[in-house]
Amino acid sequence: GRVVAVGTTTLRALESSAASDGVLRAGAAETRLFISPGFEFRVVDRLLTNFHLPKSTLLMLVSDRKSV
Repeated sequence: GRVVAVGTTTLRALESSAASDGVLRAGAAETRLFISPGFEFRVVDRLLTNFHLPKSTLLMLVSDRKSV
């Protein structure tokens, strides 16, 4: 099935928890993941998020995603 992240923080958490093969690892951790255009998503297929202000780092995250 598809994985839909609700919010950019959720997307970062899921992608940070994924092994190189896309399998999620359980556990508590922190992330410093910064997603920018060209990032290879391993887990998340879709992102539902609100509007972000210009020059926002969160806008970088959604700038390369294809709209559906």
